[in-house]
Amino acid sequence: MKSLQSLISSLQEAKVSGIIPEGLSGISIDSRTVKPGDCFVALSGTRADGSLFIRQAIASGAAMIVCRIKPEDLPADVCCVTVPDPSEAAGIISSEFYDRPSAKMIVTGVTGTNGKTSVATLLFQVFS
Repeated sequence: MKSLQSLISSLQEAKVSGIIPEGLSGISIDSRTVKPGDCFVALSGTRADGSLFIRQAIASGAAMIVCRIKPEDLPADVCCVTVPDPSEAAGIISSEFYDRPSAKMIVTGVTGTNGKTSVATLLFQVFS
């Protein structure tokens, strides 16, 4: 489990309220998949606002909520982190939580008008 302080320190303009947990066991943007000790990030989607599902996430055991506006009736024992852009915060928190996996990747791009599929296939064979 990662330290909450290390995750929050990477967010700009974050405001923390409630009891800060010692660590997190996971991160979810879907309240139906939240497990005890997880962080729930309430994203605004095309069909629904994730903040409508904060209660469900808390009932499932969320230890931390990340949202744009703090709910008025949030239990005092739940940590709430308000940020201007929860979508951006989800990426930053996930990267920190999973120990910055993109920093360990090597990415190769193939561009051009003709031969991209052939070159990509050959590179796959070489790298494999």
